[in-house]
Amino acid sequence: MTTDPAGLPIQAEDAAAQVVEVLDKVRMAPVDPSKVPEGVPAGVVVREPVGVVVRVQIRIQHAEGVPVGIFWEMNGAGAQGRQLSREWMGGLPAVVVTATREDDTGVVRLWVPLPRQEGNYALTLLAAGGPGEAPWAYATLKHLR
Repeated sequence: MTTDPAGLPIQAEDAAAQVVEVLDKVRMAPVDPSKVPEGVPAGVVVREPVGVVVRVQIRIQHAEGVPVGIFWEMNGAGAQGRQLSREWMGGLPAVVVTATREDDTGVVRLWVPLPRQEGNYALTLLAAGGPGEAPWAYATLKHLR
């Protein structure tokens, strides 16, 4: 289910519009011509978004039945890091998980788009009760390119 910044469910049409808006700001790469779907006219360059897959191991204790939001944000890292707009640094929602036991664990696989400009980036994953709330836990991965 897709949610708005307040964590409320949104309609499929609105979710699709959000995806198009996000993809307009991410790095794109040409698709290998041998993998272009049938029906695409000759000479048309098909592009796809570039990103990273992150596996997040989650352990939730003493919060059975409580929804926990996993959010991500990205910013430039190191001397070669590029400053990103607020949109990349705002704790973007990825998934909501709910523990089914008093001490529960699991793994979530996320795809995170890379910014259009190449450079060094740091990706921070946060766990919180909702958008804008203080994180309960976080981890930062540095030097994504």
